[in-house]
Amino acid sequence: MSLRQHGFRTHTGPWTRSVTRPLVIARYNLSGVFSSRLFTIFYAVCFLPSVLCMVSIYLRYKLETSVGFTGAAWQEITAADILDDWLYYGILQPSEWVAFLIVLVVGPSLLAPDLKDNAMPLYLSRPVTKLQYLLGKLLVLLVLTAAVTWLPGLLLVLANAYYAEDGWLLSNLSIPFGLVGSCLVWTACLSIIALAISAWVRWRPAATLGFLGLFVIGSAIGNLFRATSGDWYGSLIILWDAIDVVGRDLFGAKASELMPLPWAWGTMAVATALAFWALIRRIRVFEVVR
Repeated sequence: MSLRQHGFRTHTGPWTRSVTRPLVIARYNLSGVFSSRLFTIFYAVCFLPSVLCMVSIYLRYKLETSVGFTGAAWQEITAADILDDWLYYGILQPSEWVAFLIVLVVGPSLLAPDLKDNAMPLYLSRPVTKLQYLLGKLLVLLVLTAAVTWLPGLLLVLANAYYAEDGWLLSNLSIPFGLVGSCLVWTACLSIIALAISAWVRWRPAATLGFLGLFVIGSAIGNLFRATSGDWYGSLIILWDAIDVVGRDLFGAKASELMPLPWAWGTMAVATALAFWALIRRIRVFEVVR
């Protein structure tokens, strides 16, 4: 039958629920990510900080006097000692770095191929909206980072609660909730920025360098401004400083003096909002090439 004589009929089968459509995109992208043996090895290495932290928790409670990773002698542990930034440096701060590395490796490869190969009309011609498509891509990064950051972190907190005195977890509920909240805020901000850069650059190596350069150059300029001016305004362009202030507040650790807390939240919100705006403008069903 020729194409002119072919009759097209409306789909009469069952429709996927709109709330689960982003999961389809996320599932296929996750299978593509783990098809790389090199990435699988890299992802397994990302669990190493959690393993080291688990060993340090065991040694800190089981050995009467042991030398920690910093070379200091640890004596009897109290709840005050635990809250003195030890779990922050052992759990949350490594999680922030691991999340950054995963987004750096995976993020630029999620959107660039689709835009480069003009696949957006194929996606959006189906019952998938622009936001559902982006949510599916975002879920890939959220799932990858969650499995190596706050999920193992919660197990570490439970392990610490097991060895600590009775009632430690109930008196320090800010630690597990702050861990999950900080990781989600940081991952969402990084992911949206990485997707926006990938959407505008359209070439994975350049998008990776652009994402890395944004943090490296931004940190260099911010630190230079802080050193020359002597105030904290340079931290407004350093997302690492912003998440450090926000993470410490949510986690219940010692407050950071890098910048005031409202300004740290504002820095994260503005960076995420600008990246999301740029991302939405770039995702189109069609594009006019002049």
